[in-house]
Amino acid sequence: MTKSAAPAKTTAGQLLTIANIQAAKTEQHAAPQQPSNDDYNHPTNHQEKATTAATASPEWRTIRDRYIGHLMGCNACYAPADRHCATGADLRQQYNDIPIKQSPEQ
Repeated sequence: MTKSAAPAKTTAGQLLTIANIQAAKTEQHAAPQQPSNDDYNHPTNHQEKATTAATASPEWRTIRDRYIGHLMGCNACYAPADRHCATGADLRQQYNDIPIKQSPEQ
């Protein structure tokens, strides 16, 4: 005669069944609640444009393009090691000196 094992119980005293386990997994993987439209409709007092290459000044983009173009063609320059030929070092200095943001009067 074999004894059947008693069903496992959770700490809350509920029977631990396959249905309970599957229900718990479903709750854990439920889709997050979507924010309401009210979250998007509130105007902010401070709106600032992100500064990216697309919003940078034309002068900055020109210097950046010259520097990167030189790096791509010069075997003596290796930017990750901060190794540059004379021309590359000059272009890198120009790139470092010019701010990416447009001036307010532009």
